[in-house]
Amino acid sequence: WQLNITDPVSGNYYPVDSAIVLKEGTTRQLTVVTDRAQGGASLRDGEVELMVHRRLLHDDHRGVGEPLNETGVSGLGLVVTGTHRVILSNGTAGAQLHRSQEQHMTFPSVLLFAQLAGSVTQFIASHKTTSQGLQAELPPNVHLVTAMSNRNYASAESVIVRLAHLYEVNEDPVLSQPAVVALETLFSHIKLAGCTETTITANQELSKVHRFAWNSTSAPWPSPPATPLRDTRVVLRPMEIRTFTCSYARQ
Repeated sequence: WQLNITDPVSGNYYPVDSAIVLKEGTTRQLTVVTDRAQGGASLRDGEVELMVHRRLLHDDHRGVGEPLNETGVSGLGLVVTGTHRVILSNGTAGAQLHRSQEQHMTFPSVLLFAQLAGSVTQFIASHKTTSQGLQAELPPNVHLVTAMSNRNYASAESVIVRLAHLYEVNEDPVLSQPAVVALETLFSHIKLAGCTETTITANQELSKVHRFAWNSTSAPWPSPPATPLRDTRVVLRPMEIRTFTCSYARQ
């Protein structure tokens, strides 16, 4: 079989949901962190390009039957803005730098304001001005993806907790190691108990899932068994996402 490349540009574009990386061993690394999904490619050695917006004057023969020429209200074309952060580092520290930047850009802080009635001193005296949802900081390689009520599908004192490991295997000598989170002491205002692991969508207990066995001429790709939940302690392996439904009592 002879490879015949007819679209060298489009055939080498890939979706970039948070970052694109050029790496030269452990000595140098260039990372561009994005605040939204876009196309990315490295068509030449040492180069990286990102497609923030696409506009075509001719049909691309992909089934639409018309050019992708959105001119917007002004008639001059749609304007797309965004944020790109460029990180230059060595290959060892690159993962830690761009993973933390991805979190800041994808999940920025939300600032809320309200009109103040009375003086600042009166407000501080009559309101609680500080609050912390977690009892302690999570491990630096763990992200709390979801913490939401499950009262529509279970009891009123039920919550869905979804945790994710942020790093890939061998991406960082320390942060790519498995991480441990104790669900029972995770939150400051509620105490979790009776946690059951579910599928990632939280609609089926993981112990009751029966995967379809496909007929194959080769051996299936081995999948390591999930680490069992013991005393509400969760072990997260690299790139692993685990979901739990838990009952809770207020503290």
